[in-house]
Amino acid sequence: MDKPFAFSLREFNAVRQKIRALTGINLADSKDNMVYSRLARRLRALNLDTFQAYLRYLDDHQAETEHFINALTTNLTSFFREAHHFEQLKGFLLTHPEPLRIWCTASSSGEEPYSIAMTCAEARGSLT
Repeated sequence: MDKPFAFSLREFNAVRQKIRALTGINLADSKDNMVYSRLARRLRALNLDTFQAYLRYLDDHQAETEHFINALTTNLTSFFREAHHFEQLKGFLLTHPEPLRIWCTASSSGEEPYSIAMTCAEARGSLT
């Protein structure tokens, strides 16, 4: 699939620096396609031709910051989202019977910690 916008490593790194400064999120090197696809929507919405133009627009228009952050963050919550993570947790729990504490920092409405608790209860038969 052809990409309608050029997206250089320099622009990707500028996006990474900007999102880190605004949110503390460190985007991995492998996230370039995700960044491209999500921000290309903003370029289209704003009728911009290049990522460089978008980065300048972002610097000049404070209101765009929220769109930028929302485009690059996951705004979805549900029980057992990313199911393979819970399978990995269950496998870990089954092979490590010692007590442990789990801290869930990413929870907007509670589905994530409840999913973790249910996985723990299923793997160990109890939460105590």
